[in-house]
Amino acid sequence: MYDNTDHSKSSTEDTLNRLGNWLKSRPIENWGFFIAGVIIARILF
Repeated sequence: MYDNTDHSKSSTEDTLNRLGNWLKSRPIENWGFFIAGVIIARILF
């Protein structure tokens, strides 16, 4: 249905939207977990 680039972009946008909504409803301390997750994702993928 999608090629890899389009699927990755769409999936990334959905993930960012979900993370954005989640972070808006959480205290600022959770930004540390978010940043750590991004770093881990960059290393693994």
